[in-house]
Amino acid sequence: MRMILAVCFAAFALSVQLRAEDSLLVPAPRLFILSQANQEVMNKAIGPVTVEAFDAFTLGHINDNATKVTISLASGPGQLQGTLTKPMVNGAVKFTDLMVTAPGSGYQFLISAAGYPPIKTLPFTVHAYGTPRQLSFSIEPSKDWFSGYDAVFSTQPVVAVLDGYGNLIADDNASAVTLKCVDPQGCMLLGTATVPVVNGHAVFTNLHLNAGVTGPVTLEAISSQQLIATDSTAF
Repeated sequence: MRMILAVCFAAFALSVQLRAEDSLLVPAPRLFILSQANQEVMNKAIGPVTVEAFDAFTLGHINDNATKVTISLASGPGQLQGTLTKPMVNGAVKFTDLMVTAPGSGYQFLISAAGYPPIKTLPFTVHAYGTPRQLSFSIEPSKDWFSGYDAVFSTQPVVAVLDGYGNLIADDNASAVTLKCVDPQGCMLLGTATVPVVNGHAVFTNLHLNAGVTGPVTLEAISSQQLIATDSTAF
């Protein structure tokens, strides 16, 4: 009886050892984030976020060309837009057109794929705007030409200070914007043609033209910060 028990125990111990050895040979696929978001700006593509597949046991690269990887928001106040699911190519995938719909801090991405444990990126911040770069007419000027050349514009222009991605620089209260008439030749802009920027906008109130000018007319907006100037729509 003791002989039989000893043989059974030995067989059981051997089976446990074989299963343990076999488990060491089973691949352990994992995802690794090569590049991720950091300090981002609204309306600008985030990242890119690059993910690679590897084996946690061997630390070797997994040449996966079939699995689809999905990126989503794990946290943050906005919504994620862009191409959110892409297939791996040679074990890697790169998300290049991601954007979120609201500024804020504490954003994190969740990255998931079938057969791989999900992972999260480090927290990052999305700012409402970047560095001031350009001007844009947020309200275009217009004029009722039947009221006479010297009548004030029926719609007075408003010029916005923007970053390079079209975001309003809402805390700009230090610069100024000057308007001048650039077309037709000989036109002059009368009234208060230089006004301070308040909360990112330069608001004009009493502009009109010199004698004898007929439309169409084009105005140019110039910033005291030497930002990229802009022209109005002809009116």
